[in-house]
Amino acid sequence: IHLLSGWTLIALPMGVFAIKRGRVAAHRRTMTGLNFLIQRRPPETHAAAAGALAPRFLDRLPPRLRGAQIRAVEAQDHYLRLHTSKGEDLILMRLSDAVAELEGIEGAQTHRSWWVARDAVEAARRGDGRATLTLRGGVEAPVSRAYAKALREAGWF
Repeated sequence: IHLLSGWTLIALPMGVFAIKRGRVAAHRRTMTGLNFLIQRRPPETHAAAAGALAPRFLDRLPPRLRGAQIRAVEAQDHYLRLHTSKGEDLILMRLSDAVAELEGIEGAQTHRSWWVARDAVEAARRGDGRATLTLRGGVEAPVSRAYAKALREAGWF
């Protein structure tokens, strides 16, 4: 609270001065900078805690796919095609949001439009300058050059 009061005492007169002189953009930048400095963020962790709750993404599965194992998520326009042990379906969601919600499941993004669960991979193939992962159920997931090195280092192929 004391830090906030101090910043307010500094920023408020600066803002009034800037607005009176018609420098709204300068005031906006100042306030954005101050908000950035004041904002507290919790530390980021990428490992799933032991006994962690099921990923939120599983709640988004259509009723007929509930309880299925997710094998892959493929972006198609504004939708995601879910490849699961009970079949496929489309949901409306961005891939980046889905990847964030899938954090409790071991998997990786293999392409800008694909996320694959590690335990779904049956085989990895490289040829013609392209790599692909064959998943259970016969689905072929592409591996782009951008993600290939990280997957190779993680032992995917």
